[in-house]
Amino acid sequence: MTMNWNGYANACSTATVTALGIADGLTAGGIASAYTGTYFSHSSVSGAGLSNLVSGTGGIIFGGLQYGSGFAAFGGQTTTNFHSPNADANRLLVNELLYVKNATTNNVPEPASIGLLGLGLIGLAAIRRRKQ
Repeated sequence: MTMNWNGYANACSTATVTALGIADGLTAGGIASAYTGTYFSHSSVSGAGLSNLVSGTGGIIFGGLQYGSGFAAFGGQTTTNFHSPNADANRLLVNELLYVKNATTNNVPEPASIGLLGLGLIGLAAIRRRKQ
């Protein structure tokens, strides 16, 4: 992932929750999907596989990514005192944190479980061989 910050050249004065972000619950509670402000974000983020959940004039402001068996989120938003509507911006940050908390991850079996399964199969093969 790359955090794109070049002084204030990448600063976004507007931001929009994308259709994917809306579908993923970022506007839950009836909050706005469009924001303005002096600096909604100071930077954008980019990278392969990054989902665009909140987009701004400088690119992706908030995005998520399945990484291995987990999930990671990346963003460049500023504090909400620079955002309008302010109350909705506070709730947007809460919704983003809830999105990350509730993100679905891929369960990967632990090595010990795979080892036990292998030992069990070896045992079954040994018993079968002994009966023959």
